[in-house]
Amino acid sequence: MALAVTGRFNVRDAEGTSSFTEINVPTSLNLVQLGEFYLDVAQDIADLSGGEVTSVGFGVSFDLSTATLRTVATAASHVARKGFFQWSTALTGFFKRFAVPSFDEANTSGTSDDIDLVDVEVDAFVDGIVDGYIVTGPETITFTDGYENDIDAVSAAREQHRKSR
Repeated sequence: MALAVTGRFNVRDAEGTSSFTEINVPTSLNLVQLGEFYLDVAQDIADLSGGEVTSVGFGVSFDLSTATLRTVATAASHVARKGFFQWSTALTGFFKRFAVPSFDEANTSGTSDDIDLVDVEVDAFVDGIVDGYIVTGPETITFTDGYENDIDAVSAAREQHRKSR
């Protein structure tokens, strides 16, 4: 079984501290498709995060400094505040987890740490992860676990405070 391509999204908070999250995609994509895909995903991560998405890489790094994602981190952002998502895959019993650094607390449910899955920004992110992003081709790129099992649903979503990594 082929291993998936791992994309690394780097996020910086208002204090200048950086963190990252990694997301896997299938190996069958060309560089143009990967570039479009990662820019779309970076926008969704920027919408969920108070931090600044500074770059994404998968062996070749895309500089997002000229993209219109967010020019500076919001004052309340901190990369230790993370939105943790767990995803079920097409293969029963297998899952993928990743965190969005500097998660915006406005995307949680009330006073709990549960991420509000019906929030507009969260819903767009979840839809993109589960249903994929359309890129030039037209082709839809979907997320996978490390063994290219398609992600098919969010199974847990919670805000947690962790090391800045």
